[in-house]
Amino acid sequence: MTYGVEVDGRQLAITALALCPGGSIPSADLSEALADLPVGNPPTLLHVVPEMKLSASYRPLVSPLAGRGRPQAVA
Repeated sequence: MTYGVEVDGRQLAITALALCPGGSIPSADLSEALADLPVGNPPTLLHVVPEMKLSASYRPLVSPLAGRGRPQAVA
């Protein structure tokens, strides 16, 4: 899911994904998934989240993630 967050007057496009427990995503798979986006329009950040809250129709809810603001880098 991709959502927008404003930081310092600039709109950031953040793509969030939740992995299955113990899961990972190889960089080649991630590159392939992002390759389908329009040229010059990739997300600003990729945010791996432990879970996504879902609506009654099982669609990811944007507001809980967007409300957190810009994700912080993990060392």
